[in-house]
Amino acid sequence: MGMTMYGSVQQADVFDLASRYGMASAYTDGIGSDRTMTPDALALILTAMGVPSTSQESIQHSMEHIQGRTWRQVVDDVQVIEEGTRRPALALSLPLESQSLGDVWVSWTITDEHSNAQAFSRSCENCQLLEETVIDGKRYVRVSLPLQASLALGYYWVSFSISVMNQSLNGKTFVIVAPRQCYTPDTPSRCVGLSVQLYNVRTAKNWGIGDFRDLKGLLRWSRNDLQVATVGISPLHDPTVGVISPYSPSSRLFINPLYLDLEAIPEFRSSSAVQRHVAAGPFQHTLHQLRSSQLVQYEKVKAVKFEILEQLYQVFKQQHVQAHTARFRAFEQYRQRQGSYLELYSLFQVLSEHFHTSAWRQWPEAYHLPHAPQVQAFLHTCADRIQKVQYVQWQCEEQMAGLDRTAKRLNLAFRMYHDLPVGVHPDGADAWMFQDEFASGITLGAPPDSINHQGQNWGLMAPVPWHMRAAGYRLFIETLRRNMQFGGMLRIDHALGLFRLFVIPEGHTGDGGTYVQTHVDEVLGILALESVRHRVMVIGEDLGTVTPEIRARLTKSGILSYRLMPFEQESTGKFRAPKHYPQQAMVSFTTHDLPTCIGYWAGRDIEVKARAGLYATEQQIEKDCEARMRDRVGVLEALVEEGLLPKEVLSSCPLEAPYVFVKAVYSYLARTPCRLLMIPLEDLLGESDAPNLPGAQIEAYPSWQLRLTPSLESCRRRACIRSFMQAIHPHRA
Repeated sequence: MGMTMYGSVQQADVFDLASRYGMASAYTDGIGSDRTMTPDALALILTAMGVPSTSQESIQHSMEHIQGRTWRQVVDDVQVIEEGTRRPALALSLPLESQSLGDVWVSWTITDEHSNAQAFSRSCENCQLLEETVIDGKRYVRVSLPLQASLALGYYWVSFSISVMNQSLNGKTFVIVAPRQCYTPDTPSRCVGLSVQLYNVRTAKNWGIGDFRDLKGLLRWSRNDLQVATVGISPLHDPTVGVISPYSPSSRLFINPLYLDLEAIPEFRSSSAVQRHVAAGPFQHTLHQLRSSQLVQYEKVKAVKFEILEQLYQVFKQQHVQAHTARFRAFEQYRQRQGSYLELYSLFQVLSEHFHTSAWRQWPEAYHLPHAPQVQAFLHTCADRIQKVQYVQWQCEEQMAGLDRTAKRLNLAFRMYHDLPVGVHPDGADAWMFQDEFASGITLGAPPDSINHQGQNWGLMAPVPWHMRAAGYRLFIETLRRNMQFGGMLRIDHALGLFRLFVIPEGHTGDGGTYVQTHVDEVLGILALESVRHRVMVIGEDLGTVTPEIRARLTKSGILSYRLMPFEQESTGKFRAPKHYPQQAMVSFTTHDLPTCIGYWAGRDIEVKARAGLYATEQQIEKDCEARMRDRVGVLEALVEEGLLPKEVLSSCPLEAPYVFVKAVYSYLARTPCRLLMIPLEDLLGESDAPNLPGAQIEAYPSWQLRLTPSLESCRRRACIRSFMQAIHPHRA
C-alpha cells in the first residue's frame, strides 16, 4: 500500500510526531462515534503548540528534537516525589563514551520555596543504572541519583553541575513533593449544600446584580434556616470585557469588582459627599431600574458601580495616601503580598483603557509582551491609574476575607464552595501575562456528545502541557492558591482537562478538534499539595467523555466525583438506585449548563435548543423528545420504588412537574451515600429556566443574565422552602 501525502508531508510522520507529543490521531467522541484527524488538522494544531509541522523538513526536525531531548537533557523539567519517600532520588541523563560512572562527579543544590538552599556533591560510581541508549553514535546512560536529603511537602528547584572527564554539564528541575491524595476530612459526614449563581440573586438593596452583601445574607440564611454545610458560588473571577459568561474570565487570579458591596467600603462610610450622591433622586431612580430588570444589565451596572468606585478611590487618596495612615499601610502590605502578578494585572487593565480594547493582540506590537521596554516605560507614566485598579482589587479581597470569616463564625462545615473555570479568554489578562504557557491559534472545547451534537468550542486559551512544565506550573499553582484561599471546597470545571485537553483550531466547531495528554502525575500532585495545604476538598466535574480509568484515578487522588441524576442510568435505562451511588462524590440533579428540575420535566431545554437552531435535523429533536418522555417515566418509577411518591403518579405522568416532585427528587438523592448533596437555588425556588444554554447565541437565550423570580427577602418567608429542607435532612443523617 502506498503512503498518502498532503503537500510534501507524509501522513505517517505527522501521526508519529503527534503521538510523541501526546496528541491523539483518532478518538471516540461522546456519542460513541470513532473520529480520525486529517494530517492537515494535526499539523495545524502541532504548529500552534510550538511544534513546527508544516513541511517534511520541519516535521523531521521536530521529530529529532523530541527523540533526542529526553536523553540530551541532563534532567527532566519536572519530577514528582511522593510524600514520605524515605530515600528520594532523581533520574539524570549522562553522555558517556568509554568513561565509567566512577568518572562522573555531581554537585547539586536544593532550594525550597523560601529560598533556603542545601548543597551536596558525590561521585556517580554507586548510582543505580536505569537504562542506556545510543544517539548519533554517542552513548547515553540514565542513572538514579539519591538526593541525600529528606524533603517535606512543597516545591523545590534542584540545580545540577556535572563533571564528566573534561566535559561540564548543567541542569535544573522543578520537584513537587506531593501527598498521596487531596485533602479529605476525617469525618465521613453526608452534608447538604446550596449552590448559587450570585449574579442572579435579587434583593431590595443590591445595585442590579447579586453582590457580597447578598452573599453574606445567603450564608446566614443557609446556615440558620436551611442548615446546610456549604454555599457553592458561581465563579467570581474578573470578567473579560464584553463577555458575560463567568466561565470565560479575563483572569482566574483576580475578582470581579461588580460583586463588591460598595456601601460597606470604609471610604463610602467616611464620605458624606458620596453618600449624598448615592441617596439623590436620579441615582436612586437608576438603581430602581436596575433592580427591577428581569435581566442583569451588566454594562449599566458596571457604569454605576465604577463611577462610585472612582469617587471612593479619590476619598482614599485624600484621607489615607497623603497622610500615610494605618489603612494606607494595610494597602501597601496587600500590594507587597500580591507581588508582580497584581502589578501586571493592573497594567493590563490600564493598557486596555488606553487602547480602548482588552484584545491585546490588537494593541501595537511593542505592547504584546508584558516585560517589553515600552510596556515598562508606560508603567511609570500611569502610576495613579495602576494604584486605582489595585485599590479596587484590595476591596474585593477584603470583602472575600470577611465572607470567609462569616462562614467560619456560622460554623458552615465547608465554608464557601468555589468554582474554578476550565480556562481563560484569549483577550484577557491571564492570556497576556502568561502567554508563554498558552498556544496561539487553537482553543479549548469538547467533542460531540448527546447534548451538543457538533461539540463545543469554548473559545478559551489552550495551555501547552510541555510549556507549563518548563514554567514550573507557575500559573496553575497560583490559580489554585488564590481559588482555595477563601473556602473549604473547590470544584474543578471539566476535570477531564486534568488528564487531557480537547483542542480545536480557532474558529472551528468541536468536531474538528482532538485530545492532547497532560502530564497527569504532575498536575494531580500539585492539586493534592495545594488542597492539603489549604485544607480544601476538591470536586472534579467528571461528566462527558470520561473513561472508567480516569474516574478511578480521580478517586485514588481523593477527588470527589460529580454525579447528576439524569446521567446516572443503568444500561437498561433504569435510573440508578440511591444505594448504588459512590460515597466519594457530590450529587445533584442539575448544574448551570443543564435544565432545572422543573425545566427538565417540561422539556424546556429541548424547546429552547430547537428555537436556537442547535439541532441539525428535525429527527434529532424528535429523538430527544422521545428520550425525555422515557426519562420522565423512569424518574417517576425510581421515586415510587423508593416510596417517595404514590404509585398513582405512574398512570398520570404530567408534562409539568409540581414542586412536590422536585422535593421527591432531592429526597431521593439525599438517600445516596455521596458525601455532599448540592441543591441549586433555582431548584429550591422551583424556577423553570436554567442559567445557561451552551452553544446558543445571546439573541436566542439570555444565558448568564436571567435573574431569580423572587427576592431573597421573600424566599426567607416561604414555608415551602422550610418544608423542602425538612424533608431532605432526615435522609442525610
